[in-house]
Amino acid sequence: MVIPSLNRPRQATPDPLSVLALLEDEQKYQNAHKIDENMSRIKRWKPLVKVARSADPQPAR
Repeated sequence: MVIPSLNRPRQATPDPLSVLALLEDEQKYQNAHKIDENMSRIKRWKPLVKVARSADPQPAR
């Protein structure tokens, strides 16, 4: 009698450190993407802010 579950090659469990490294890389990528998004947003708004500030006689401090 052969038990099929013992016959099948075992699934390799992923190394927890490599999984962590992958997650960290993903996080870094996500953060970089967010930073890029924010930078482009800042670049888009900067001229408007400059115009608004120059139009403001008393700059708010």
